Amino acid sequence: MTARFVSTHSVVLVLPMHIAHSPVRGASIHADAASSRPGGGFTTLSAVAAQGISAAMASSLGTGPNSYTVRQQLIAEGITVLTQELVGDIGVAIQLIEPDGSMTSIVTAGGESEPSRTALDRLVLTPGDLIH
Repeated sequence: MTARFVSTHSVVLVLPMHIAHSPVRGASIHADAASSRPGGGFTTLSAVAAQGISAAMASSLGTGPNSYTVRQQLIAEGITVLTQELVGDIGVAIQLIEPDGSMTSIVTAGGESEPSRTALDRLVLTPGDLIH
């Protein structure tokens, strides 16, 4: 069996929003652009998979829409999910990005923030696997 890069780093759905400036307390501002993408541990897993190395995720995804979106991206990148689904959803990271590149993040925790020792004990690892 081929050795794998196995990541235990949690994955969240990232919502980057480009803004002209940070809002003052209690104010609203308009974002010029917004999108969504997987972040956190996904970034490392994607880079590893792009190098042709077998990559696997050992952190939790849930049954909610954010988890569904991330799962589809993992499949598209050829990354295997080693854990069972949890009822619920993963967290979200809202990134407010200013023109000079400064970024402010607001992060919510979801099921990915509660790794179960039991789930980790169920992982089947092989000689040569690299755990991150």
